[in-house]
Amino acid sequence: DSSRMAKIIVLKNGLWLGTNNSNWNQAGNWCGSLVPTAATDVFIYPNTLYQPQINDTASCQQLVMADNTSLQINGILQVYGKLEADAAQLQAEKGTVVFSGQSLQQVSGKNFRESTLKNLLVNNPNGLLVTDTLLITGTLKLNAGKLYTRNQVWLKENARIGPSAAATGIEGNITATALIKGGRRGFQLLAHPFSHAIGLSMVKDSIDITGEGGSLRGFTTTQTNAPSAFYFDHRNTNDSSGVEAGWMPFTNTNGKNENAWNPMEGIRLLVRGRPGQGLDGTPAGDGSNGTYLPQPVKLQYEGEINIGDREKILPAGSTETYHSIGNPYLAHIDLSRVSRTAGISRHYWLWHPLQGKQGGYTSYPFIVKNILPAFGAFLITTQADVAQQLLFSENSKSADPLPDTVPAIQTDEWYYVELRLETDSIFWDRLLLVQMDSARWGIDKNDAAKLLNNDVNFYSLLQNGKMLSIDARPYNNESTIALGIESQQPQTFRIKVSADSLPPGNTLMLHDKWLDRWMPLTKDSSYAFTVTTDTNTQGNQRFEISSRKKMTDSIGHEKIRLNMSPVPVSNQLQVSFIAEEKANTSIRILSLSGKPLKAVSLGMVKEGKVLIPVGDLFRGIYLLELRCGKELSSRKFIKD
Repeated sequence: DSSRMAKIIVLKNGLWLGTNNSNWNQAGNWCGSLVPTAATDVFIYPNTLYQPQINDTASCQQLVMADNTSLQINGILQVYGKLEADAAQLQAEKGTVVFSGQSLQQVSGKNFRESTLKNLLVNNPNGLLVTDTLLITGTLKLNAGKLYTRNQVWLKENARIGPSAAATGIEGNITATALIKGGRRGFQLLAHPFSHAIGLSMVKDSIDITGEGGSLRGFTTTQTNAPSAFYFDHRNTNDSSGVEAGWMPFTNTNGKNENAWNPMEGIRLLVRGRPGQGLDGTPAGDGSNGTYLPQPVKLQYEGEINIGDREKILPAGSTETYHSIGNPYLAHIDLSRVSRTAGISRHYWLWHPLQGKQGGYTSYPFIVKNILPAFGAFLITTQADVAQQLLFSENSKSADPLPDTVPAIQTDEWYYVELRLETDSIFWDRLLLVQMDSARWGIDKNDAAKLLNNDVNFYSLLQNGKMLSIDARPYNNESTIALGIESQQPQTFRIKVSADSLPPGNTLMLHDKWLDRWMPLTKDSSYAFTVTTDTNTQGNQRFEISSRKKMTDSIGHEKIRLNMSPVPVSNQLQVSFIAEEKANTSIRILSLSGKPLKAVSLGMVKEGKVLIPVGDLFRGIYLLELRCGKELSSRKFIKD
């Protein structure tokens, strides 16, 4: 008698024996003692002592997984033929799979544990077809051919689409997830990576979006029902009206007409907390007091993804006009690699939700490397009689990690100094001064206007009062650059030189005119000072960049003659003075950081003598300041 016919595959090379260990690349683990190559059909056999594991690089022609077997991919596996496996037999949460066949290949998400693969690389001119839901947590990259998704591919938060070759593409939808970190109620500037317009309805289930129309228009209703989502209309903005005039509230989440969230368009969206998340533990309506601590939120989008070069056309305009531009890719991009025509500003602004206490704008030169995240947006200006173009290319994608804070400027293109306004835990603002012989002392294309923030602003000033965040001018040791600072609340700040590249022989310094104190402009130098309710401690008159002037003999020309005794002093400091004119007079004692400690009002006098108790002060050096009308005299003294 005879049995029915059966197909018997006789293998020598490519049969996994697993006799020594789990190492795929150890010859002794394979029949014939040969590690598989791109031409080898691999069969993973059950009931072996060890199941295979790839920790570096491996390849095969066809891969067949028998029942009750597994393959752990921590490195890279390159497959040139079919991949046959049952549910969850491939463990690739830390690995990369490359499909490099010459005919259409297929992959099923069911083959992978939890349907998850870290990195997927398509290197097949005839493409790769995804047949079941596949979750990618790392990078999707196309070297050759197309990826046919059948709407089954999900890119999880932090997953990206890397630089892809010409003639590659993605057919079908991609589901993408954007993670917004929690911890602070505030605005975000957001974009989407799709080739078509979408509506806010796509994300309204993940985050509260409010508006005048309430729930009837797809919005969440709150006590105030104030709009929390805004699109940008460049027609409302120019140098005089300012950037804030461009933000217009969405009136519906349906994505139609003016409510469409267009490709390469940056919108502004409020991320708010909810009752019970307040710093003080008490609910406060919709969180308008800023004390809520929102939890991290994931926004889920779906659509046809952008691949290849993308161009943004900006209309002509006779006046300087702001535009909000969205990152077109599901990837981080280096904005220094974005091409732009001559009528576009040489700088841009990013919104940082963690700047200050409510978020803030910081400007950057295009010439300096800087990373814009996926789903991010930025602001630029144009001024030209013809339409302008921004060109994004696959080359602008970047694998560099996002910085935790505003990165310091690094360039060899010009001399510069970067000043940061900080406290111990908060970055408030930044000012970039650029030495450029071709620039003008007035406003030009090399300068970036100061976009005002709600908390604190730090800027330089032109003679016409224009505030700048990037100030390019042909300065030298004889120059004086006026600086300004505005703070809504009294507090102590630090001006820090975070980066500098100044010419040899530079003598420019930071000058606190109010306290007549100087700080060299050298990297990591910092100057601590205090802003109080006294208007003299902030505004446009306190700080400047200048060289220390030579002191001249001022005998007979002092407006106030001031004497103190004893010095050092233990308990009481005697202060005597004579001024040129009678005026409202006061005395203050300050720490060397500028913090006011004591104050004495003397009224309308021209001269006098007063005893000030100082026994409660710690030992050290202090500053005594006497103001008579508009005149000011100050002296240091030592407390013993």
